[in-house]
Amino acid sequence: MKGVNILSLLLRNNALDLTLPVEFKPIQKTERVFDTKKDKEVKKSPKTQNEYFREMLTVAVSKNKIKCRFVLADSYFSGNDNLEFIKLKLRKDFVIPLKTNRLVSRSLTKPKKRQGTFQHVDRLEIAEETALTIYLKDLPFPVVLVKQVFKNED
Repeated sequence: MKGVNILSLLLRNNALDLTLPVEFKPIQKTERVFDTKKDKEVKKSPKTQNEYFREMLTVAVSKNKIKCRFVLADSYFSGNDNLEFIKLKLRKDFVIPLKTNRLVSRSLTKPKKRQGTFQHVDRLEIAEETALTIYLKDLPFPVVLVKQVFKNED
């Protein structure tokens, strides 16, 4: 077995120093598809992890009425579909790291004027722990970007 393939949703309350499991979803790869790159048949889940992520958030926030201000997630879930869902559908803010190849623009002008002003986020000149309002390519609202460097130490 390569991995456990479990997607979990936790609720964190800092005031009470409490973390509660809200939901978990075992990702079962029940379908078989032919992968042309690998030139063999592989197993696949009927839904993507991003679809399960949005479903779990919908159940927690909309159906179960769990109150929260932010959604905190791994960079795997930083796609525009998820960010739009969190901000526009759930009306929550998010704290999600961006992958270094994401395209961003510092231009806060109208979308048509931003064309051609995008660059990779890792090439953006920004001081550490400084907040900068930017646009992600194809995301309709601005986001606040904060640079924090983590050092891999023991």
